[in-house]
Parts: sequence; structure tokens; C-alpha cells
Amino acid sequence: MFQTVAFDEVVWAVALLVFVRLLGDGERRLWLVLGLVVGVGLETKFTIAALPVAMFLGLLVTQRRAMLLTPWPWLGAASPS
Repeated sequence: MFQTVAFDEVVWAVALLVFVRLLGDGERRLWLVLGLVVGVGLETKFTIAALPVAMFLGLLVTQRRAMLLTPWPWLGAASPS
């Protein structure tokens, strides 16, 4: 079936894959890719807005909160899609 749900699931999977790679190897430029993927996901369905909120809260309560002190996550959030 050709519905927005199919694209929504793909975008969620790609966003989670990029986030896991970001946490694994720490490549800071992946923040821009994550912002682009979430932006494309917002074009299909607004439910993906919960994912970056959960990622932010997850980073905030763990030892990885230092990642939020760099400009890369904020550039990724502001990246146009």
C-alpha cells in the first residue's frame, strides 16, 4: 500500500540508525544528517517529532550529555530540509 506510514517507518529506522552510529563512532557531522532525516520525516508525518525529543532527553540524563555542549546538535536541529 502506498501510504505515508511506509515512509514514516523508513524515516524512523534511518534516524535511529544514524543516531546509533553517532553514539558509536562520535562522527559529529552525523548530527547534520540526523537533522536532515528528521526534517524529511516531518514532511511525511508529524509523529516523528517525538523521536528527537526522546533523543534529547536520553542524552540529557546520561553521560553523553557533553555531546549537547558542542554546536553540532544545534546545527543539525536547524538544518533545512
